[in-house]
Amino acid sequence: MKRTDLAGLALLAVLGATSCGRKPGTPGTGSDTGSEGPSAHAGGSGSGVGSSAPDRVASNPTAALVKDAFGGKLPAFPLLASDGNTAAVGIASPVGRSTVSTYGVAIFSGWTAASDAWGTSAQVTPVVDQAMATMLLDSAMGEDAPAPDRETLKARATAVTKRLAEGGFSPFEGPAVTLGANDTPLGTVKLRITHDHDAALTVHLLDASGNELSSNTIAQQVMGHVADHECVSTPVARRAWLDTKRKRVLVEIEWNAGPEMCNAPDSEYGLWPIP
Repeated sequence: MKRTDLAGLALLAVLGATSCGRKPGTPGTGSDTGSEGPSAHAGGSGSGVGSSAPDRVASNPTAALVKDAFGGKLPAFPLLASDGNTAAVGIASPVGRSTVSTYGVAIFSGWTAASDAWGTSAQVTPVVDQAMATMLLDSAMGEDAPAPDRETLKARATAVTKRLAEGGFSPFEGPAVTLGANDTPLGTVKLRITHDHDAALTVHLLDASGNELSSNTIAQQVMGHVADHECVSTPVARRAWLDTKRKRVLVEIEWNAGPEMCNAPDSEYGLWPIP
């Protein structure tokens, strides 16, 4: 299948004078073992999938609000529903070029940005929305601004927790596997990453014999300009998770944002059934 809608997964509108999206090196929510709040992705941009995030409250005040809203500990994203049909990830989107971010939870059954017959766009439940993030940003810049309402934050986090409990969401069986230039074995299947002359990236899901089961293509995205430089974000395959019991593979795509100070889209995720 080919993706026809290449819009990035944005929680809400992003503030920025010259471009939009995600700034390289700004907080996301990813690593491999359990989630503590918005954190930084090394070596790339885009938002992350929640797992053991370092404490970055000083650099991103959103982290403290998110952690408190979930009662001191975030769900251990990525999570998979008991029937394997949907996955859940945490999404942190910086406001412009600041270290303040919005935060929400995306639940999806195909690719987060897909709108064709093979995938559905993610349903995102905001926890820290744009208005709250703007309050935090104004405060960080020394301006008088109201504090985000903690009861509203807790109510949103409770709604997310309830949805995850009702769906029987739990962590994937295996740890995150780094995707490289060569085929990456994942149980009875493997993933292959290819690129075309336009810098588009295609993820191929193959069976043990190398026969293609599914594929998805992610094109580069133009994210505005910084000075005289055009900001073109190029997709990069980062990690994958396998769950043999529920027969699913989750793929994470991040972005190289281009010249310094350019922003990038949120990370993209794809959930595939396997034989």
